[in-house]
Amino acid sequence: MKVVICGAGQVGYGIAERLASERNAVSVIDTSRTLVQAIRDNLDARGFVGHGAQPDVLAEAGSRVEAMSGDADVVIVEGLPYADAAGEPTPGSAVLAEHLGAKVLIVLPYHHSKEAADITRL
Repeated sequence: MKVVICGAGQVGYGIAERLASERNAVSVIDTSRTLVQAIRDNLDARGFVGHGAQPDVLAEAGSRVEAMSGDADVVIVEGLPYADAAGEPTPGSAVLAEHLGAKVLIVLPYHHSKEAADITRL
């Protein structure tokens, strides 16, 4: 499975760690160079510095996903600007998922709770 995760904090890192350990093709985007470097150093995953809504970052991550033979299967995003205060997907998250060719968009609430993620099938 090809997965793009926007956010390399505790939640994003944990998801990337689990999915990479299960031999999925994982790409992680975050604005923090330190968090992205931790992804690169410790996981079998690709890390990209930037914001998931930036076209140039998406182009790089997207081309890497395409190089893995096809579009992303799943895009996972957390918080603003991908979810509103109620945890509902924003138009930006749908555009992001569509741009990467994802079949499934998972929007995690901004707060770090144990609530289940909202899953929207595209």
